[in-house]
Amino acid sequence: MRAKEATLTIGAAHGYQSASCRVFRVDNDRNPLSLTTSLAEMHEGQELTITATRGGELTDALHLELGCSAPYRFTSPLVIELPAGKATGKITVKALSDGFPQLDGNVRFTASATDYQSASATVRLLDDDRPALDLVVTPSVVCENGGQIASTAIVSRDRGLEQAVRVRLT
Repeated sequence: MRAKEATLTIGAAHGYQSASCRVFRVDNDRNPLSLTTSLAEMHEGQELTITATRGGELTDALHLELGCSAPYRFTSPLVIELPAGKATGKITVKALSDGFPQLDGNVRFTASATDYQSASATVRLLDDDRPALDLVVTPSVVCENGGQIASTAIVSRDRGLEQAVRVRLT
């Protein structure tokens, strides 16, 4: 809640003297705050611009430290500064390309500040570290009476060799 101090003065009239007193106006409404992203979907290694927009009074600067559901996947710090007199502020962050296969997923950025509504924005992050698999069966033609060792299958991948992988052939 914001409190504003003011002086209330009643002027002299009809034989009465003027009078003044200090009053405090308490405002318990929260100012609007929103977050938007420049992309709805992105790959590791790409840059993303996050914009914060505020409503209400612009007299004071606003410092926003953003929350992130996957902070380890982005450059930091996740801070947006909105200078006094300005309704918007931006930062550009980069999704880190870490070399490890991970699932694609949504990443949620959040912002909150005293006297402001909470805000959030979501971006879908696509992983670019999945290895390509290659399957080679030799010989390419197999007789049905060839038995259990009639052919050999080799599965290979182009990266991620330090991690085990399970392949199901059907």
